[in-house]
Amino acid sequence: MKYGRLTLVLCALLALSACKLRIIAPQGGGVTTESGTYTCTTGSTCDIDVVDFFFDETFTAEALNGYEFRFWRRADRRFCARDTEPCRVFTEGLDAFEDLAVVIDTFLSSSDEIFYLEPVFRTTGVIVLPLTEDNVQGEWEGTVEVTAPVLPGVACRWDLRSDIEGAGGRLVANLTFDNAPIDCESFVAQADITFEDNGTRLVVTIFQNTANLLGPNEIVFVVGDDGTLISDSTFINRGSEVNQVITLARP
Repeated sequence: MKYGRLTLVLCALLALSACKLRIIAPQGGGVTTESGTYTCTTGSTCDIDVVDFFFDETFTAEALNGYEFRFWRRADRRFCARDTEPCRVFTEGLDAFEDLAVVIDTFLSSSDEIFYLEPVFRTTGVIVLPLTEDNVQGEWEGTVEVTAPVLPGVACRWDLRSDIEGAGGRLVANLTFDNAPIDCESFVAQADITFEDNGTRLVVTIFQNTANLLGPNEIVFVVGDDGTLISDSTFINRGSEVNQVITLARP
């Protein structure tokens, strides 16, 4: 361990007025220790009591499939802020420093303060099954290719941008179809997002649409081999059968 990092740990311990370490494991991964003593799974909050001079644990952030570990979150009362390496928190051996030991012992006897360790994860850009509310939220971009005329004699292509987010107890996609050729119309839409078949299919149900060019209102996506979301569907527009392929990927 570098001296600077040891100093950081000692300073952090000097600032403690309690003996509780709270691990916050967000969606995207969990936290374990090298010793195997502690595990905090994704979406959980786990408390650890530090009560003596024999605590010495190195915490590792473990990302789920489709996510990667960025760093430990920087905020008030958080260890290893912005560090990208496993985080060591320890009191073991500090009792050799008599004056420091008295101070730390006083802090360890308290129980009204909480300090934190929290990893930050992000998606890798590749979606893995099952599809869930957590791993589809966020920004998406892609294309809509209409391979049969949507208007008489016209085939269309739109760039598609989507922001999927939880809103009022529902999962909603805000869709923007733009950069259309002159004979086609760019438009925006909002859609409800649901999941079917144990999270293997994502269903987009458009409930607000500034143009009636996509129909039907329901579009079903599956995960492609490259981790993108793909919909290959057929709909009837003005009496004609129209084929469309929609591909969405993380930007």
